[in-house]
Amino acid sequence: MTETLPPGLTLTDKKMPGLLTRKRVFLITFAADDFDAFKPCYEAFSAALLIWYAKRGKRCGAVQIDATVHPWIAGRVKDYVRRLREIPGHAPLRNMTVSVTLQGSDGKPLEPLLLEKAEQ
Repeated sequence: MTETLPPGLTLTDKKMPGLLTRKRVFLITFAADDFDAFKPCYEAFSAALLIWYAKRGKRCGAVQIDATVHPWIAGRVKDYVRRLREIPGHAPLRNMTVSVTLQGSDGKPLEPLLLEKAEQ
């Protein structure tokens, strides 16, 4: 991931907790005060996920998104993450848990989103 990321977006690939696991978690953290600030973050982490799938393959275990957003765009952020799983290039997301933890720009927690992996 050599391209420059939008301000405030961090992407981290880390090992899942557990003694014998080789699975990885992709942690996405960002802040967006409005939808115009969210859109570049979304495009950047969407592209980074494609690289992560190619690099880690079957080791991809989960995606965690932690974001501070204006409460007015929280619903749209969750919709975009839900729809991300429907894009053919992001098919691996269907086989892993995707959790979205949102915090309002006022510091109050917003309703989270948890997308379980599809039954196989």
